[in-house]
Parts: sequence; structure tokens; C-alpha cells
Amino acid sequence: MILRFLALPISVALAAGIGESVRFYRTVFLEETNRDYVRTARAKGCGDGRVMSRHVLRNALIPILTRVVMAIPFLFTGSILLESFFRNPRPRLDDGGRHQRKRLRDAAGDGLHRNRSPSWRDRSSPT
Repeated sequence: MILRFLALPISVALAAGIGESVRFYRTVFLEETNRDYVRTARAKGCGDGRVMSRHVLRNALIPILTRVVMAIPFLFTGSILLESFFRNPRPRLDDGGRHQRKRLRDAAGDGLHRNRSPSWRDRSSPT
């Protein structure tokens, strides 16, 4: 039941942020794979897995983690905005409509329901 209310906000948040992040990660990794120390490690005979984990990943994580840490405040702000936009409707109490009728009476003012305002007969006429 609750997953129905979570599907749309989560998909909007993922779609909004994933494109730019993936492009940034790809650029960082491509930059690191073309560095001299990576070419030197490959020339010495290190395997691709070892080169990627020891050299490329270690050095590529520096700008990636910096960007992730800087994005944390924006994640909180964005989640607050998404929650306010996709607000979960509060369940109503089943009271036979009394709660809704009371709200309508309060919103309408004194003129639309009985016994709230004095009628014209109760008013004293100036003599």
C-alpha cells in the first residue's frame, strides 16, 4: 500500500539526478585511464582488474566523493520539496461525514446554518 505512494517521488528523484551524475563519473574514469601511471602499470604487466582497482578507482574516487559530500544538503532540500509536492493523503475518519460537514459550516460562516445568528424576530426594534 505505501509503495504506491513512494513510486512516483522516487522515480522523479532518480530521473532528475542520474543523467548528470553518470556523465560526471564516466568523465572522471576516462580521465584517470589515460594518465601516465596507468599506462606504466599496464606496461609493467599488471592485469586490467588490478590496474582498475589499485590505480584508477583509488584516484577517481577523490572527485566523486567530493561531489557526493557536497550534494548531501541538496538531497535533503530536494526530498523536502518532493514530499511537499507528492504529499501522502491523510486517511479520513469514517464518521459519516460529520467531520466534513463541520468543516463546511466553519468555512461558510454564520449565514448558512441555523441557530447561529439571531433571526430578525429576535432583534429589538428601535422605538
